[in-house]
Amino acid sequence: DGDGIINWQDYLRNTDGDAHTRVGLYAAALVFGFTVGNVYMLQALVTGEVFGLVSFGTIFGVISLAGSLGSAAGLFFTGWALDASGGYTFPFRVLAGVNAAAAVVVWFAARPLPSEAATDPTPD
Repeated sequence: DGDGIINWQDYLRNTDGDAHTRVGLYAAALVFGFTVGNVYMLQALVTGEVFGLVSFGTIFGVISLAGSLGSAAGLFFTGWALDASGGYTFPFRVLAGVNAAAAVVVWFAARPLPSEAATDPTPD
């Protein structure tokens, strides 16, 4: 479960033993990379790769705003749904559905068409 991953991250970050050995360092890097690290490190890279650098600031700003608002709304929704349903099963299923819908939207997101000026190799 998610608590196990978080506990692993805390253990590898806070121990004086395993995290200071080569194997411990690799284990910490893998756990961090497969959990939280990929979100923060790859988000800007994938945005620039998919949409280009011309409108990167605008698109990345919208993505960041949506992520912040979604994080805040998710906390309130989960708390409300926990109180209403008496458990975490319902809110987590709803949020898993929202994530699946977002994945479908991202999967079908089209690259913007390059402008003629960007594709024309001859200057005016």
